[in-house]
Amino acid sequence: MSKYVILEHHHDADAGVYRLVFVTAVDQIVNTWVDNPDYDEEAEQDEDSNWPLVVAQETSVAHIDPREVVWADDDPQWADMSPEDVASAQRQILSDHLTQLVAEREQDEMRRLAAVSDLGGVGTEL
Repeated sequence: MSKYVILEHHHDADAGVYRLVFVTAVDQIVNTWVDNPDYDEEAEQDEDSNWPLVVAQETSVAHIDPREVVWADDDPQWADMSPEDVASAQRQILSDHLTQLVAEREQDEMRRLAAVSDLGGVGTEL
């Protein structure tokens, strides 16, 4: 399952903007070589189980699809707000937008799937 993660969120007064950078964080399984705790150095290596290293699977997080959102710092909606309140409001705006975007994409996918009909015959020899 993917989720969104903020990598950077700051106010650049010289540029006159608030900038937020976020990515999609995706769990992935990675194969790695680790020491075999059952390795017997004296035994022959004709068995698949007696090797000094074995493959282990680990879960890691990949950050993909970086995106940037920029707001003008002179926008009246930020007036008289503390930096913490601005950050909270901007994150809520982005969260609401992403939630809406995901819902729209799911609806589009459902409409697309409804328009496709299976004609069968998969695996039939010709």
